[in-house]
Amino acid sequence: MSSLVKDIALVSGANSGIGFEIAHQLLQRGNYHVLLGSRSTAKGSAALQDLQARKLPCSIELVHLDMQNDDHITQIATLIEEKHGKLDILFNNAAVALPEGLTERERLTTAFDVNATGPWLLTKALISLLRKSENPRIVNISSGAGSIGRRLYPDSPMYKFQAVPYRASKVAFNMISACLYVEYGQGIEQVDFPGTKKSDIEVESEEKTVGMKVFCYDPGFTASNLGPYNKEEFGARSAQETVKSIMVLVDGERDGECGKFIHNTGEYPCTVSFEAQGKQGVFFMNRIAPGTSELYIANADGSDERKLLSNSSNFDYHATFSPDGQWITFTTERNGDGNSDIYRVRPDGSDLEMITATPSMEDAATLSPDGSKIAYVSTADGYKANIWVMDLATRQTTKLTNTDLVKGNESLPESYLRPAWSPDGKWIAFSSDRDTQWRGHGNGTGWEHTQELSIYAIRPNGTGFKQLAKKEGYCLGSPKWSLDGRRIIYYEMSTEDTWNAHRPESLQAVTGQLVSIDFDTGLDRIEHTEGPGLKMFPQWIGNNTIAYLLKNTDDEGLNYVTDVSNGNSTLRAYRSSIRSPSWSPNGSQVVYERIDFDIVRPMGKKLYSWDDEWEYRFTDIFPQLSLQGRLAITQKQLGNSSIIAMSPDGSDVMEVFDVFSANQSEAAIAKGLSGAFQPSWTSNGDWLVFGVGSWFQSRSTGSGALYRATANGSFFEQLTDGSVNTGFPSYSPDGRYIVYRVFGGEYGLRIMDLEDQSVRVLTNATSDNYDNLPFWSPDGSRIVFSRRVTYTNFDVCTIKPDGTGLQVLTSSLGNDAHAVWTHDGRIMYSTAQYGFRDEAAIYDNTFQPYGQIMIMNADGSNKTLLVDSMWEDSMPLYVPNGFFGL
Repeated sequence: MSSLVKDIALVSGANSGIGFEIAHQLLQRGNYHVLLGSRSTAKGSAALQDLQARKLPCSIELVHLDMQNDDHITQIATLIEEKHGKLDILFNNAAVALPEGLTERERLTTAFDVNATGPWLLTKALISLLRKSENPRIVNISSGAGSIGRRLYPDSPMYKFQAVPYRASKVAFNMISACLYVEYGQGIEQVDFPGTKKSDIEVESEEKTVGMKVFCYDPGFTASNLGPYNKEEFGARSAQETVKSIMVLVDGERDGECGKFIHNTGEYPCTVSFEAQGKQGVFFMNRIAPGTSELYIANADGSDERKLLSNSSNFDYHATFSPDGQWITFTTERNGDGNSDIYRVRPDGSDLEMITATPSMEDAATLSPDGSKIAYVSTADGYKANIWVMDLATRQTTKLTNTDLVKGNESLPESYLRPAWSPDGKWIAFSSDRDTQWRGHGNGTGWEHTQELSIYAIRPNGTGFKQLAKKEGYCLGSPKWSLDGRRIIYYEMSTEDTWNAHRPESLQAVTGQLVSIDFDTGLDRIEHTEGPGLKMFPQWIGNNTIAYLLKNTDDEGLNYVTDVSNGNSTLRAYRSSIRSPSWSPNGSQVVYERIDFDIVRPMGKKLYSWDDEWEYRFTDIFPQLSLQGRLAITQKQLGNSSIIAMSPDGSDVMEVFDVFSANQSEAAIAKGLSGAFQPSWTSNGDWLVFGVGSWFQSRSTGSGALYRATANGSFFEQLTDGSVNTGFPSYSPDGRYIVYRVFGGEYGLRIMDLEDQSVRVLTNATSDNYDNLPFWSPDGSRIVFSRRVTYTNFDVCTIKPDGTGLQVLTSSLGNDAHAVWTHDGRIMYSTAQYGFRDEAAIYDNTFQPYGQIMIMNADGSNKTLLVDSMWEDSMPLYVPNGFFGL
């Protein structure tokens, strides 16, 4: 804006915070007369004296302005008219957040009065004075909390912030800003209702309207008196810095953004949009992981529990005390959902420090006794979980496992996990499943892999690798040292139970004990516990006391066992559902995480992107995109396993098929073993086909049938009778055929001709070696599917629709399955090739925690990993940007 002498500016809510600083910076410019609006005359007078004492080169006067007082608004308009004859800039800044001491109705009324109704009435009262300015401006100081798009956007820092009175009133204020812009910025005639006309006086007045610059501006999180956390120590920007960006609006540098809801670096969308700006599009994928994970620290008996990181928690887990008790290292995904990095912090929550943050998975960090190094697990250099050591002074890293000195059979499981330093710093103990077999649970009947770990040790320089403990058919994990370094303690459970330990339907039946051995000899085995329950995370906290987590049974929580003269006495200390505890060296404190699976990632939540060309986002299972740009999913994690259709941006959501209309078991649906699975579109987008019934482990005893429904959900029909479990269908591109799998009585893939509902055999199989999850290619030339090629292994295959041209595209001995086609004719699938990223029994509520997403060409070449998290990632779908906004 060009500099004009005696420009008149009114700032409401100007006795402190942003309003005060706006007045201050205007006065510094030398060409303004500032009207300092304040509801409180005492606070306003104090602010006036403060500014006058600074001897700034402008004039200022105090005006009494309560946004809830109509008389004040009228008096302000009269005062400006009589003393100044015009108004150049109006800053609608006054606001309240959460008024205290009021009923909810009173809180809402007050918030709307101050934040929306008052500014609207004030602006209308001053419009005639603004018209008299050569360059009138209205700057409405709003908030990102009033963005509907942000409210529904799961990655927004405002996502967990409820505050309905403040949010709702700011939404109203944003609409008021938009209305002011249309009427006074664009000069478009406005009427209250269609068909009404304005008076001749109103029309004559509007003919004099100068195009006003109307801004709706979010200043961001700024230090002010708006709320108790609006302080710089909580990360708030100073008012001085915030107002510098507001002065840019005064100077006309953002006039092209009038009418938009803007902030210091850009603008907010009016609605949620998943379109990936500057990228090829969105990569949707499913993730099975807790919805939240927060670290807590407490006394050993659970008292004085508090958040370790106060309000700055960002999905943190797997914390460990340092040997001297001065630090806590932990894994965090604060740099992106799924991207695990390592940080450390003091036990009081201070001195937060990043240790390593890369696109690879990093986890399970532990400081050396002298504090100079850190041992941790990372998937860097080959995507397998290995033990690494970092020198904290130089940040130089050394891989200790899966090297020329320490290497197992690369086609078999080969994960190195949970490092633990010896008290003298000369050894690192860890668990590993190296050179074990890929096994399925249920004596091989299940396709999900179990894990058989043994205990090993290695020098910090990568030499001296040796096995300490192994038990055939058992899993030994999470080793820790005795205080004198002579013994190693670990948990011991059956290999089969490593599956049951992360399944909610079987967890309560799992048993595991704590065992220790002599480090030098591997002998002198002592079982420290007995009886039911899975005991994990053992740690000596004294010469005779062992602390541990009981993961299941009624006594779940922190427990302690102490050797006494008359035997072992177990004392329960803290009964609570927690995970991954670590005790301070003297045993007085314990740090752990609390996880929540009931809080599910919302549809479209932004995830960490391992491919810069695509923006990764969360979806529920079996996502399929029609050629017309409609997205269909089985709403399993976010619903009851019904079929849902929507636009790719998450709008226009519609239930296509209610799973309970097919008489499904609510209990089976809740366990994830039943539902309407794998929707597939016809090429014209009119129909969806899917399977309804019992799947996975329940398919042997429950029925499954094919259904199809119209895309608008108005009609559905059953295509197979369910006498043989039929499911996981896929339409041919021409919409005439459906390929699907059968299980029970007959096995393999079938193709149905929808014109006459005749069925032909595509593949024949058996109950031991069967085919599943078929998908037709976009060009119709091939069908991709998963085949159980051996007792413990699935591979991805393709075949022509006439049953010829079988190709086996994967060769790893771990499971490769759940293959789907991309829009450009490549194949994505879930693989176990790189093995577990943590001990299987530590996980909760998951199926295949080792599962990672791979992509390859249609002929099996150019295999590339698309994710690198410690969670079960699957169900991928590319949606190019062209499909957004259709």
